[in-house]
Amino acid sequence: FILEHFGCHPPLKIPHPAVFSPEKVPEKLDAIVIGSGIGGLAAAVLLAKVGRRVLVLEQHGRLGGCCHAFSEKGFEFDTGIHYVGQLHDGSLWRFLVDQLTDGQLEWAPIPPTFDAVVLGEPGRDKAIQLCTGARTYFNRLKEQFPGEEAAIDEFKRLVKVMGVTTGFWVLGVLKLLPLPLVQLLSRSGLLSLLSPFCRMNSRSVKDVVDGLTTNAKLRAVFSYIFPTYGIVPGCWGTLLIFSCPFFSLSLPFSSLTLFLLSLA
Repeated sequence: FILEHFGCHPPLKIPHPAVFSPEKVPEKLDAIVIGSGIGGLAAAVLLAKVGRRVLVLEQHGRLGGCCHAFSEKGFEFDTGIHYVGQLHDGSLWRFLVDQLTDGQLEWAPIPPTFDAVVLGEPGRDKAIQLCTGARTYFNRLKEQFPGEEAAIDEFKRLVKVMGVTTGFWVLGVLKLLPLPLVQLLSRSGLLSLLSPFCRMNSRSVKDVVDGLTTNAKLRAVFSYIFPTYGIVPGCWGTLLIFSCPFFSLSLPFSSLTLFLLSLA
């Protein structure tokens, strides 16, 4: 889904950002959130909804972190979220987003083919089509890469193992455990044995993808989303690639996780 309408005022722009002063900090705060990015604001909103006194600190002149537009030489650039999965009516993720925004966001379905990967020169080389829906996504990949069904099925299996829902539950449980116990589990290797998520996330995307297939084009398609993270596939953990668009992206769930962990 893509954001179609936001029924509230534009992001607050502070003409002259104030310098932080300890004297202006309210007394008896329950939580202080550093940074007004989407994660910080989501946690702050949820805490405020349950009656906590929250202070959000931001050094920039505009709230919203990476999710606000900026202008450069007369051009406006939108940053932040491109699309979010599973926000249809009645879904858990839609419920969570509505709780964060009081239902002010309206969402429009993205087209059946939401992305294309061009390996070569646009207009001359073939574009690999990426489709919405997990089943359609993988079936379309198999149509475009005949003979690579086994590699695509294994990639699909890894998506389920490393999906954001599984990942955040694992991280949430570890956060609730005593630190010495978590350190013991990690150093002894038991954490990797007990959790496929932890075992896989210690590997880079390039390492995992290279082990799936020798087809260079399919490898590129598996890791095509790397520009979103600003680093090459050999430098980022496996978790990031499995925030795939056909799965629910981590926005709403991570907001809830931040809230729960802040209460721990």
